[in-house]
Amino acid sequence: MTKVLDLFGFDAITLPTRSIYIRPHLIDDQPLIRHELAHIAQIDRDGAFKFWPKIVFDYFWHGYQASPYEIEARKYESSSCMFHVKQ
Repeated sequence: MTKVLDLFGFDAITLPTRSIYIRPHLIDDQPLIRHELAHIAQIDRDGAFKFWPKIVFDYFWHGYQASPYEIEARKYESSSCMFHVKQ
């Protein structure tokens, strides 16, 4: 999975199985965890059949920073809730 992260320059990724992979040295990065959990919430809200094609399309059409799903997920990074990651 690290090769996929390296390929796209990501620190973490939410997988179609609703699993999250985070680089080991960032396992306690709360803003990153909240960002990835926001993607899980987006999948639950919009459904996998809408989320996955749209996030891939938006990534290539708008770029990572301007992707609507990414903009929404970044809003959760500064939330005050804390999560514990099961390793």
